[in-house]
Amino acid sequence: MSTSGELTLLRELNIAGNRIIHTHPLKRDRDIRDPIAFGCETFVADNAEELTKLVPYRDQISVLSRVGFRDKDAVVDRARKFGCAPDTALDLSEEGRRLGLRISRLSIHARR
Repeated sequence: MSTSGELTLLRELNIAGNRIIHTHPLKRDRDIRDPIAFGCETFVADNAEELTKLVPYRDQISVLSRVGFRDKDAVVDRARKFGCAPDTALDLSEEGRRLGLRISRLSIHARR
């Protein structure tokens, strides 16, 4: 979820904000503020730059550190777009904790 249109749709469907996870890989400040105002408490981060964007909101949210598993046989390897490399996942989580973020879980992005 990332756009105001998606938030509007969720409101119309009476979906509570605390039931959603913000998974867009690139976030502007508005893309963080608006979901928080809606009640979203969980955001996904794929890299240190995205973690840094979440720091001002660290007391209001938790973070899923997304890991992407590459698939050389995939027609479109979406793991190149979503998630950090498995060998950097621990470093990403540690960076989040160093920034004062609550890294609550790992999320995986895999083909199957």
